[in-house]
Amino acid sequence: MICVSLGDLTPAGVGPALAPLTGDGLVAEIRLDLSPADTREAVLREAARVAAVPLVATCRPHAEGGRYEGSEAARVRLLELAARSGFAYVDAEFAASRLPELPSGVRLILSQHDFDRTPPGLVRMLRRMEARRPHLVKLCAMARSPLDCLRMVEAIRAARLPMAGLAMGELGAPTRILYRALGGAMTYASAAAGAETAPGQVSLADLRGLYRADRLGPRTRVYGLLGYPVAHSRGPALFNRVFAAEGKNAVYVPIAMPDARDLPHWLAADLPAHGYSVTIPHKEAALAAAAERAKAAATIGAANTLVRRGGAWRAENTDWRAAMQTIDRAARHAGFGSEALRGGSALVLGAGGAARALAYGLARAGARVTVAGRTAVRARRLAASLGMEWAEWDRRARVPWNVLANTTPVGMEPRAEESPFPAASLPRQGLVFDAVYTPPETRLLREAAAAGCVPVSGAGMFELQADAQYRLWFRRPMPGLSSR
Repeated sequence: MICVSLGDLTPAGVGPALAPLTGDGLVAEIRLDLSPADTREAVLREAARVAAVPLVATCRPHAEGGRYEGSEAARVRLLELAARSGFAYVDAEFAASRLPELPSGVRLILSQHDFDRTPPGLVRMLRRMEARRPHLVKLCAMARSPLDCLRMVEAIRAARLPMAGLAMGELGAPTRILYRALGGAMTYASAAAGAETAPGQVSLADLRGLYRADRLGPRTRVYGLLGYPVAHSRGPALFNRVFAAEGKNAVYVPIAMPDARDLPHWLAADLPAHGYSVTIPHKEAALAAAAERAKAAATIGAANTLVRRGGAWRAENTDWRAAMQTIDRAARHAGFGSEALRGGSALVLGAGGAARALAYGLARAGARVTVAGRTAVRARRLAASLGMEWAEWDRRARVPWNVLANTTPVGMEPRAEESPFPAASLPRQGLVFDAVYTPPETRLLREAAAAGCVPVSGAGMFELQADAQYRLWFRRPMPGLSSR
C-alpha cells in the first residue's frame, strides 16, 4: 500500500485534500497533530465522512517528530474517537505509555521514529515491537549514509509481521521507492511536492507515475544513479519512461551518496540491482570498486556505468564517445573544419571522471589538450595519467583553445547564475561545450554565444551516453531517443 500523509488540515480543507485519493492500494493518513487543537475532532469526523480510501489516524507527539502538546490521555482519546468514527487504522507509538483501545476491525500500526540517526539494533527493536502483535510495524530512522538504507533493508527482510521500514531524508529515498521490491508492506508519500510531513517523502505522483512503485515486486530489476547530488538528474525520468513503454519489470532510482567510501559497500549489498549510472564525484571510485574494467574505462581512469555480469560488477565508460559525438555534430553543423579538433587546442575544465572522459576523447580526435582543475593536484595527476598539459585554475583564461569543455558542476542548478570561465576571456570564435544540462542553457553557453562562439549543450551527450548504457544493460538500443 501507499499511505498518503496529510497535514495542516482544517475541517473545510479535508474534502479537497482527500478528493484526489481514490483507487485500490491507497490509504490516507490524517496527521491530527498538525491541525489546530480545537479543530482535530471536526477534522477526523469530516475525513471519515468523505474519504473514498481507508484512513489512518495519527497524532504524533514532539518526541516522535510531531506537534502534539496536550496530555497523553487526551491524545489516546482522540485516537480512540477516530477508530469509532470509521478510521481503518490507528497509528500509535511503541514508546507510548498506553495504547488506544480499538474496536473490532480497526487495525493497529505500531510505530517508532528516530529523526536524528539510524540507531544500532534495528532487528532487536523490530522483535520488541512485533511482540505487541500489531497489524503492521512501522520503523523509521534518519539516514545519515546510504548504508543506513541497507540496514533498514535488513530489518524489512527479518520482519515476521507486515512492515513499513523507511529510511528518512534525502539519502533514504531508495527505501521509499523500492518498498515492494524489498519486501515492505507500505510506504509513505506526500500529497504533492512541497507538502511533505516527514523528511524525504516522495510525492504520490512520482511514486505512482515516475517510479510505478505500487507495481514493483521481488522480481523487479533495479537500476539507478549513484552520485551526489542526484536530484537534478534527468535519468529517472528518461529510463523509467522507457521501462514503462517497454513493459519492463524494472525501475531506475536516484541514490544520493555523498561519500565515495560507501560505494563499494553498496555494490556488495544483496540488492536486486543489475546496473548503475555513476555521476560526480564517484566515477573514479566506481572504476576502482568494479571487479572487471572495460579497456576505455581503465585507460580513462573513470567509469560512468556499472553492469552486473554473473554476480560481478563491470565498469564501462560511455561518456567519452557520447561527448565526442555531440561535439562533432555541433562542429559540422556550424561549419567548423576538422582542424577544430585534429591539430587544434582544447581546454578541459575539471579534474574528475567526466574531465577524464572528455580529455581522452578530445585527444583521440587529435586535439592538444590542457586540463585546468580547481584542485591543482588532481588536475596535474589527470594530465600526467593521459600524457597532457595542465594549468592552474587561476590561469585557465590564458590558455589558448579552439574547443573549451566544462566538466565541473559550476553553473548547475540551483547555482545557475555561475560560470566556470570568465566571459571577458572568451574568444570571438571557438566551440564551447558544457557537460552541465540543468539548466539546458547555462550561463557559460549564453556568454559563449554572445561572444561569437558555438555553444554546445550537454543535453545531447546525456541522451547518447544513456543510450549506450541501455545497450550495455539490455543489449539493444534505447527506443525513442531523439538525439541518436
